[in-house]
Amino acid sequence: METVHNLIEVDFYEIETFIDRTDFIEKANTYQLFFNLERPNTYKENKSPWQLAQEKRPDMPKEALMLPAVDLDALLSEKLAYLSQGGYDVSSGPLTCHCEGAIATEAISKTGLLRLQLAMTLIAFVLDVLAL
Repeated sequence: METVHNLIEVDFYEIETFIDRTDFIEKANTYQLFFNLERPNTYKENKSPWQLAQEKRPDMPKEALMLPAVDLDALLSEKLAYLSQGGYDVSSGPLTCHCEGAIATEAISKTGLLRLQLAMTLIAFVLDVLAL
């Protein structure tokens, strides 16, 4: 994962400039398509992630590597606006996390819980698309 983050830092963030959030999302989508479908990986026989995916899963739809960038802050804002309309939505807490045999208990804010739920939903969707 660190390698990917470094590549994105050098190939994208250090080169591009962004006017606003919409401009950033549009450029992120373009870069992501290039990275997943076209950019050769020198450590993987100069093959793109799409080429590598085709070798491992020939039946995988190309769309699996074409997921759009998601503005999690915007999704969170929409969810919070919806919840602020009233109702019986109550965050659960404290949150207990079982990590490698240890148990950590931490009170989590409603906003933090919603961010976690959004991230988990997105991860579940990606894993479902990739059928991992």
